[in-house]
Amino acid sequence: SILPNPTNAVSVSGTVILPKIQNSAFENSVSAEYSKLGIPTRDVDTWGSAHVRDGNLHCSTNALRICRP
Repeated sequence: SILPNPTNAVSVSGTVILPKIQNSAFENSVSAEYSKLGIPTRDVDTWGSAHVRDGNLHCSTNALRICRP
């Protein structure tokens, strides 16, 4: 993606850690949706540490995602 986005989020102990969203309207929308679900969020500026190197938060943490339908 051109900008960091919530697809790159990581869930840790019930809190969703998101890359800092560069578009404030989109950031507010994402925060509002998580809030409706009662899920706390934290944002981390990943631009220089991960995004410009073609990765992001999930790449930096080596998180393995498992889908359990």
